[in-house]
Amino acid sequence: MATINPHTTRATGTILTAAIYNADHQNHISNANALNSELVLVTADMIVAEAGIAQLMGFPSLQAFTASATITFTPGTRFAMFEGVASGGAGGGTTTNGAASVAGAGGGGGPGRYGCSSIIDVSAIPTATLTIGNGGLGAAGAVGGTGGDVVVVCGAVTYTWKGGSGGQLGTLSGSVNQIVLGGAELGSTNLITGGSTGPGGLGLSMGTETTAVGGAGGSTPFGTGGYNSIRTSAGVAHGIDGNNYGSGGSGAAGCGATGVAGIGGDGAKGYMKVWQW
Repeated sequence: MATINPHTTRATGTILTAAIYNADHQNHISNANALNSELVLVTADMIVAEAGIAQLMGFPSLQAFTASATITFTPGTRFAMFEGVASGGAGGGTTTNGAASVAGAGGGGGPGRYGCSSIIDVSAIPTATLTIGNGGLGAAGAVGGTGGDVVVVCGAVTYTWKGGSGGQLGTLSGSVNQIVLGGAELGSTNLITGGSTGPGGLGLSMGTETTAVGGAGGSTPFGTGGYNSIRTSAGVAHGIDGNNYGSGGSGAAGCGATGVAGIGGDGAKGYMKVWQW
């Protein structure tokens, strides 16, 4: 802050001389110069602030990634934000069976975690490292595989999106109606917002009836989960793969003397969008 000289006061009856007039005039000039300097500094601060706001509010550039890579920020970039989704889990399979009038269905795979980082200053960080894990794999007669994580290492901070877990195995049985759990949406690290649309769907089978419905895969903002597999006669309906990024595969469905183990649908791979200002 500039130092403002106080106005000079004169006693009543003081005779105005050239020397007194010049001293008072010089004091007024000093005050005016100090105020002008302060206004220049304030104006400069406002210009810098407005420039920063304009830069932040301006239309950002965008990079998109579907595989692991080194993220190289565009020259002149000051701020960045990471928006992504992890890979989805696979649907659960079903067991084999040689008897009639039995049914079973696997649960749907959980979606990968979706979320955004905060807007961060990357003016002194030229690159970041991105790892995108694969989607979970369905397997014959087994629990669905867990989706791979998505990880960004930017400077000293690591951001993690967790892959969805796999759906549970459906066991062909004629004794009771069955409900088999789908995979879950798992957590994250250093994200400020996020969430997909919930876990993988339930696998349902109707006791001794030949009806089985594999659970649908969990969905994300970037992709719909694999649709329900349905079987209403002897045989197996394998699960359906997740659609687009981060979604889960659906569970398998089997009825009767299948002789074949059902395979859950695969989870979809993760995805990353890098916004830059």
